Amino acid sequence: MENKKEKKDNKKIVRGIIVVLGIIVILYLLFIMRNSIILNVLHNKNMSYENNNNIYKKVVSEQADGRIMEAEVFYKDGTDKTILSYNGEKVAIQIDNENTHKFFSIKNKRATIQNNQGLVTKTQIPDFTETYYGFWGVFVNGATNLITSANVNGVECYKITGPLESIIASAEIKGFPSVYIEKETGLPVKCEQTLKDGRVITTTYQFEFGVVTDEDLREPDLTEYEIEE
Repeated sequence: MENKKEKKDNKKIVRGIIVVLGIIVILYLLFIMRNSIILNVLHNKNMSYENNNNIYKKVVSEQADGRIMEAEVFYKDGTDKTILSYNGEKVAIQIDNENTHKFFSIKNKRATIQNNQGLVTKTQIPDFTETYYGFWGVFVNGATNLITSANVNGVECYKITGPLESIIASAEIKGFPSVYIEKETGLPVKCEQTLKDGRVITTTYQFEFGVVTDEDLREPDLTEYEIEE
């Protein structure tokens, strides 16, 4: 009798373990499905700006040592102008179109002009939502990223932490980066990367569409620069 009771108890334990494991698997699959749906929606929203011909982008990176690097980009109808600043001081201007690449060093007063050989130039909007592609990519994306909600300066965002391919890896980085993406637009708002010594690199993003004018694309006065072709 005792053996039969013991066998029944063992079967109950096994069934209980199977039920618990089944629940864990179901919850994990729901977790993956939720993440995959969110990433797909954000990706589609981001891609909706791909054909926009008038984009203003500002990227500010606060380095762990206090340095601040800024790139202000103006794109309109095939011409891309980038103003680079270091600790609040403009240091260079780069202008690209399908014909020429021009680089102006403001500090050294030197300019480089090169043939772009018909290459189409367009400012890029970072997309941190796809790291792998295809059917299994959807599964991997959902399984490898932690997604929560966050508010960044009044903007409702998804906070995505995981192995984001669009961010350059470094031996100095500890763990995975966290990117904050606006829920409504699918555009990145902020990225945080923690160094091994605990310091944090913070990069912020700002986008506007349809605001770039011809005046924004005006080139510096070439007579003020030494030309190097």
